[in-house]
Amino acid sequence: MEPETDLPSVDKVISCWFYKYALVVYTYRWLFLVVPCVMAAILAAGLYFRPLRTRPNSVETFTPTDGPSYYEKAVINDQFPLVQNRFIPGKFFSAKHWIQLVIRPKDGKTVLRPEILNATSQLNEFIMDRFQIFSTSRNQTVGYKDLCLTWFGSCYDNGHIELFKQREGISKYVDITYPVARSVDSPLYLGTLIAGVRVIDDDGHFDYATSIRLSYNLKEWPASIDQDSSAWKWELQHYISNEYSSAEIEAVIWHGGSINEGLKENVDIVLPNFGFSYLVLTVFCSLTNVMLKADNGVYKIDWIKSKPLVGILGVVSAALAVVISLGFLLLVGLEYVLINSVMPILVVSVGVSDMFIMISAWKETDDSLPTEKRLAQALADAGVAITITSVTDVVSFLVGAWSTFPAVTSFCIYTALAMTLDYTCQITFFAAVMAFFGNFEAERRHCLFPWIIIKENNNSAVKSSDDVHMTENSGKMLFAEGVANVATSSDGAPNYTLSRCELKEKRKIPLEKRCSKAESVSSTFFQKYYGHCLFHPAVKVVVCFLYLIYIGLAIWGCIVIKEGLRPADLVHKNHYVTKFYKLSRDFRNCGMQVHILVNNPPDLSVAENRQRVLDMVHAFEGSAFTMGSNGTVFFLNEYLNYLNSLGAAIMDTDKFWSDDLLNWIRFNGARPLWETDIVWSHPSNNGSSRGRIKAFRFQIGLLKFNTAAEQVKTAKFLRTTAAKYADMNVTTYHEFWPHVDQYMSIAPTTWRNLGISFCSMIVIAFILIPNLYCGLFITLSMLSINVGVYGYMSHWDVNLDCISMITLIMSIGFAVDLSAHISYGYICAKGSTSQRAIRSLQLLGYPVLLSGLATVLGVSVLSRVPVPMIVTFFKTVFLVIMLGILHSHLFLPVSLTIFLPNTVKSNHSARMFSFVKNIFSKIIHKSAQFKSNHFFKNGLSKTSNNDSRKNGNNSQSLFDISSSETHNEIDSLLWRCSNRRSRN
Repeated sequence: MEPETDLPSVDKVISCWFYKYALVVYTYRWLFLVVPCVMAAILAAGLYFRPLRTRPNSVETFTPTDGPSYYEKAVINDQFPLVQNRFIPGKFFSAKHWIQLVIRPKDGKTVLRPEILNATSQLNEFIMDRFQIFSTSRNQTVGYKDLCLTWFGSCYDNGHIELFKQREGISKYVDITYPVARSVDSPLYLGTLIAGVRVIDDDGHFDYATSIRLSYNLKEWPASIDQDSSAWKWELQHYISNEYSSAEIEAVIWHGGSINEGLKENVDIVLPNFGFSYLVLTVFCSLTNVMLKADNGVYKIDWIKSKPLVGILGVVSAALAVVISLGFLLLVGLEYVLINSVMPILVVSVGVSDMFIMISAWKETDDSLPTEKRLAQALADAGVAITITSVTDVVSFLVGAWSTFPAVTSFCIYTALAMTLDYTCQITFFAAVMAFFGNFEAERRHCLFPWIIIKENNNSAVKSSDDVHMTENSGKMLFAEGVANVATSSDGAPNYTLSRCELKEKRKIPLEKRCSKAESVSSTFFQKYYGHCLFHPAVKVVVCFLYLIYIGLAIWGCIVIKEGLRPADLVHKNHYVTKFYKLSRDFRNCGMQVHILVNNPPDLSVAENRQRVLDMVHAFEGSAFTMGSNGTVFFLNEYLNYLNSLGAAIMDTDKFWSDDLLNWIRFNGARPLWETDIVWSHPSNNGSSRGRIKAFRFQIGLLKFNTAAEQVKTAKFLRTTAAKYADMNVTTYHEFWPHVDQYMSIAPTTWRNLGISFCSMIVIAFILIPNLYCGLFITLSMLSINVGVYGYMSHWDVNLDCISMITLIMSIGFAVDLSAHISYGYICAKGSTSQRAIRSLQLLGYPVLLSGLATVLGVSVLSRVPVPMIVTFFKTVFLVIMLGILHSHLFLPVSLTIFLPNTVKSNHSARMFSFVKNIFSKIIHKSAQFKSNHFFKNGLSKTSNNDSRKNGNNSQSLFDISSSETHNEIDSLLWRCSNRRSRN
């Protein structure tokens, strides 16, 4: 055989492969139907491992793995580990069983009134003394004082309540000022204990506060104590949230397991929506696959050619992909994050779009052909389209998996595999379904009850759908129409989904018959009404004006968009954490403390070193983000003030700054504070009994620490200031630092992934659709859609966070899906600019619309979920689909008629690809010669010829696309398309 001299394009290769593959599917249709179901049944066992694959601390999944907060927290926990009998609240960050209560008066007035403080004191005493649970390990009841972390045996008792109750009587001994109250030698930081303070003089005295905070901290070892502490914590949460009531005060609670609990409750809220989402999609897919026929001017359902059960099984096909992907990844041990609970809804909603394309291609086949030929033509028609949509979607999620956020990585891996398996199930399970129902149609079986055979009768209502005449006023029947055409138009204008390998047989169909098949309510609407209206010069001007408004509002939204996923957004709206986060806002506005840890302090016995340390402290204090020196708690300041009050000389000796300092701490009223702020080295030969200071820390009060932007600015300032003192190895830490890392990383990660995904989509579009100008308009459409999604998120009160980042990346793949069909259809059509655009919409507008509507309907159930994180997911997916449809059906067709008014430009693209094709043809020619010589030398050619004679003409390999007949058909098609462009 002569070597082939033509280089087949990728879409030609895919189409021919699908044609031959479909014949295999038809032959072994039972196997292709049963195997996916068996795999789903087996791998469904992996769902049992979902709780085991879920990270205990789910909050960490929304923190970037390269965030500095991991290192900062590890450093402070290493220097100051939790000791259960040397505990001070607010000093340790590895404690597991911590509980916080915020108390506010119900009337909204000051919390410092006696009746409010008395009610708060009664609640505190009840919790500490009388709130108990039964311990199975001890076989008795236990309470707070049995489980609490202590300072040498004494539980922390929220003594600031009594301080405020007796503030008038003890004013001679304690100067109660904000943010630090002071006795003779002991500071008491009040910034984290009361909030909404109104200061009445320069000294910091106050007469008003909105909230008061209580804290309870429990032991976590040994294991029996840990179990009791956990049970006591959850029982207290239940009591405060559901049972406690008071006429004077309102109490809200937050503890170490609250966010994780809220995330798990989200799953319980989302899961029931699976059934409703699948039901909506099932009804939608079944109704859109009902066909009508005309009988004496009356429209009736064609019970033979309608495919409602096929639509239902299309949803089942996507559901099988979800089960297989989830089960497999859980079995192999991939981490599962709770946001993955929305993945099944998304995959099924998106997955049914392939079904619409395949059924549409089936309806374009000649119903006089055998079922296997019709299936082959249908898959050849739809193969390229579903491959493009699947590849772009999968690549988008694979790019998203390259993220530092564990939640995003896990979600994208699970979804990418599910999308891949959905594609696989479509061309296996669903293709087998089409084969069976194709036989049912050929045997004239009822579409709902296949065991009923409808006999052909001249008086029967059963007629070929080719005889159905759809009138112009039949738009009311649109809801019951099958999906519209995706394949070749009646005038021969092809798109990339045309059946290439069976072109000769398809051309045998009479032109009139093919025209009648193409006429439908949807095509009539797009051709005679929508298209003629849209491409009127005045309407095009209006569309251009609307686009300017669209893009202007989008850019404005991009500029003002907010960033960050707040802790309260992770749980549902009725969760107690949401209420706590709202009522604790005043604490974030003023008073929260950040810890500054000096890991390599200089020798404090040297005066210059002490001054350098104080200069560092002043650098942290001198900012709009901190409360100044009034909010600083530092042992060195207190020690120097103590020495100055005595008039004592400050000695520059090791003993003075070790033994003498240690003695001052031991006999100071604030001993617990200072002992938990200093790490001593082992004794040395310097004459001291204790050694030098190995590390120390101090705390600084924060201002304006409420919003994500404020927290980011504060963290940047503190970290930048710490970096200036690298010789002292300064580390900063606050419990909000993991959230701040998310806020700071989300934008760079999003833009990086968007850029990679954007470039990947351009490459894929050019490979699968080798047309320069088509690729250009697809690129511009992708850019416009993504700017719109990004900007309109802001207008819809959606922040840029982990959830919206996922859908932004996903939107690029969807943009390719929606814009590729229209762009390529326009370029390949013939006629004037308006005629070409109308033809593209006539053929592709309805299936593209159906695909988008199916996705929106599927995820619409998420809009009912009272979880801000899940609603964000719905909003962003909704924006992606609706803006994609807006572009594909409005902005893109108009822009094509304006900026690509003739086909001469397309010929330039064709000549460019022809040039590349000729180069590679020579390479293939040489390669084929070498291959032929190699086969003959090894005696393989003879064997191959014998096998061919034994098996007949059908022995051609499934993957062999080089047959002369196949290439002649494909070349004929490409030649016709090229000639049409040149004639125009």
